[in-house]
Amino acid sequence: MATTIQKSLWSTTLAVCLMCADLSALVIYRFGGESHPPPSELSAPGGEEVRFVQLRWTDLDPNLGGHVSRLDLDEQWIRAQEHDPEVNIAPSFRERGGRLGTIWRNGEKYSSVFDGDLSTAWMASRYLCSESVWGCDEYGRPGIFEIFLGDAFPIDRIKIVSGLADPSATVRNLRIELGEWSDRQWLVREDLEIRDNREQYRVIPISYDQPVSEIIFRLAEHDRPWEVGEVEVYAKGFVEKSTYVSDIIDFGELTAWGELRWSGFKNPGAELLIRTRSGTDADPDIHWKYTGRGNERIKVTGAQYDELGFGQKAGTTYDLDNWTFWSEAYNFADSTGTPVASLSPRRHLQFQVEMVPSGEASSGLDFLELRASTPPVASELLGEIFPFELQVGHASRFTYALKPTLKGHDTGFDHLRMKTSTGRLLAVDSLLVDKIAVPYEVEALDETHFEISFPKITREEDSGALIEVVFQAQVFRYGTTFSAWAFDSSRPLEVPQAVTAGDATLDFDGNTVSVATSLDNLSLLEISVLPRIFTPNGDGANDTAYIVYDLLESLGKLSVSIEIFDLAGRLIRQIHTGEMEIGHYQREWDGTNQLGQRVPPGTYLYRVSVYADRDRFDKLGTLHVAY
Repeated sequence: MATTIQKSLWSTTLAVCLMCADLSALVIYRFGGESHPPPSELSAPGGEEVRFVQLRWTDLDPNLGGHVSRLDLDEQWIRAQEHDPEVNIAPSFRERGGRLGTIWRNGEKYSSVFDGDLSTAWMASRYLCSESVWGCDEYGRPGIFEIFLGDAFPIDRIKIVSGLADPSATVRNLRIELGEWSDRQWLVREDLEIRDNREQYRVIPISYDQPVSEIIFRLAEHDRPWEVGEVEVYAKGFVEKSTYVSDIIDFGELTAWGELRWSGFKNPGAELLIRTRSGTDADPDIHWKYTGRGNERIKVTGAQYDELGFGQKAGTTYDLDNWTFWSEAYNFADSTGTPVASLSPRRHLQFQVEMVPSGEASSGLDFLELRASTPPVASELLGEIFPFELQVGHASRFTYALKPTLKGHDTGFDHLRMKTSTGRLLAVDSLLVDKIAVPYEVEALDETHFEISFPKITREEDSGALIEVVFQAQVFRYGTTFSAWAFDSSRPLEVPQAVTAGDATLDFDGNTVSVATSLDNLSLLEISVLPRIFTPNGDGANDTAYIVYDLLESLGKLSVSIEIFDLAGRLIRQIHTGEMEIGHYQREWDGTNQLGQRVPPGTYLYRVSVYADRDRFDKLGTLHVAY
């Protein structure tokens, strides 16, 4: 938990930043890591200011939603927690929500076995199967005691301490069952036996490599009480999962999220999952109170809920109207910068880090950094695309509708950037504002993104205006998304503000920025060859044939080969072989065979083969060589 001094430093820094909101286009928030960014990060042209806010990983307040679970942390680092092999984990089972077994309701009788105190002991009563009227086996119920650890642990060893006061009461024969238990059955389980034990301190190495949440001990039948002084359990390796949840961060006003960056490590096999969520208020939960009239309940604040007495608390529900769900985990490989997926502009943000080790592989974070702009370019940017359903692989004309809501200190914008990762952008045709064509410039255009500039959209004149960008693109996959960002070129350090899918215009029904493809038109491959007749004679004119193809709809990489055959079916040339993702590709044939020699004039066959999972798809065609 943060100290009073730490919290006051944070509050002061944030307050200063917000008072400078009209001047500051970029605010950098860093959790952990070094105390200061490189000096170049704080320089800005045109009178803009860059503010840098440093927080320690240890600056957490449970009252603000911050907490950690099974995590090693200091001011600069958080890491997956590793078990201390010298610490007995049994006495702390209740702190983790564990319990003692209830077989024969004798849990409390042997509670001293797991208390970590060698001065206390459990006298396990004698029992012999020959004397039982109910019948039993060597490890009958009278000798059973068990512990639920409250979590799953990789167990290194178990120590049995017995017979300290009377060596003749040392436990002799013992069976141990350990594993995961759910719904009254073992999910995984390992059994081992100890026979003719004479050691008062018996250490039992555990080679079982699965996590263990329950351990059952079965004492064999014995003709006098056995004294069990202590059972110690020692874990090894890393915990199953470590979690860090930040405080709910209040930015004081609407703020546009920019990029998320981080520095850390993730060993092969381990997972490091970073997620975010954003909200309009300081509490993602709705708290309910019973009124006393049947099951009737009313909303109360979080503080009021905490003060309610027994029977008055009616539970909590997630505030879907004001908070987003946790985002999908960000790709760890995008550590140099990836757009924040959570909705903006919003006033509140929270992030979560989960570390899931695997064997000896673990993970950790040095710092997590958020870039944000305040004030935003608009209080709301809604966008949708039309058409939202079409034939996959075909070039189509789209209209991207954008509706901005500007108020307060919103700065407005004069640039729009669009990007797609599973489509191909071809051209920008026009820009309309309230159905009237306006001048624009295409600042950048390639297959994955374009950027246009236009007269500035300002609060007084253009709030609520319908902005339509008409462009051409090719869609390669069902669900292709066209993401857009708006920004003000007079504030070059400002983070571009993401457009949110929504009802931007009544003219379109989709309210989406993604495109569906007609299922009856699904295909993996579309091919064209230009020209069909070519003359590879080295004169520099019409010397090359181009095999142009689109890979469609696949979610992973595909193996592709392109080959040329003569009409007798003999392989003449392999043009390409390798793995590819969906997209638009072009390969060339210069009219030569595998030896680099020109082929005779005539008709040739091309074959493009795509290998997807265990299936193979071929498309054949002809092209003609002339001299």
